[in-house]
Amino acid sequence: IAAGEKCGLAAELLDLRRGGIQRLILDVEYLGGPLRFLETARTVQALGCEVGAHMFAHDSAHLLAALPDSMPVEVLDWWNPLFREVPVPDADGLLAVRGPGLGRTLREDTLARYGRKV
Repeated sequence: IAAGEKCGLAAELLDLRRGGIQRLILDVEYLGGPLRFLETARTVQALGCEVGAHMFAHDSAHLLAALPDSMPVEVLDWWNPLFREVPVPDADGLLAVRGPGLGRTLREDTLARYGRKV
């Protein structure tokens, strides 16, 4: 069992650790981006936690690859129709980077149909 996917602050994750949680799932968006994700992940790992990732499976695979002994990546495929070329790991679990955004191209028609401007 893991927790933490809705935590937006490192302090919240540290509170979970103090409460005895040893497996934490971090969300790169909630934490504020890749650098904060990695900083937080390294901090909780230093305190004896296993770290996994919530959402953004393709991006999270790269972030978790930068950490020793990370947990598996949570995969949600409901957003695949948003991309023209869905990035899929190869047989060895590697995900090729083909440019910015992992080389993905958004399907503007899908975005216009289901997205909303904020």
